[in-house]
Amino acid sequence: MLPDENRLFRAWLQGYEEQFDSFEFDVHVGKGVPIPPALTPPYARMIPALTQKRIDVIAKTKEDIWILDVTPRASLRHLGQLLAYKQLYTEDYKPALPIQLGVITEYADPDVEHMFALNNITIFLAQREEGE
Repeated sequence: MLPDENRLFRAWLQGYEEQFDSFEFDVHVGKGVPIPPALTPPYARMIPALTQKRIDVIAKTKEDIWILDVTPRASLRHLGQLLAYKQLYTEDYKPALPIQLGVITEYADPDVEHMFALNNITIFLAQREEGE
């Protein structure tokens, strides 16, 4: 996560940490770009780590797994991103628990709120601390 996203996540965590059992950060999903055959092994190993998609936060409870995107301003881009992350996470990790989607944000306009609700994506509003 970027510094602003990290501060936003920490502010959100103050109100929600006890609802979750564990957190994972920058979780890699998907295949990334194909590895060119001419690359030496050390460089070939770096390609997936550099080009796979990264989920900001995986938050787990005993009942479900939350895929969380952290952004100061939620947009429809995040809707598509979260839906893709859910599919890629399911393919890569084959979770036994249901997956929930959420965005941690300071702002979402009415259209974004409407589209997220239609897709069962939770909007968690959070505010960074003053001076951050």
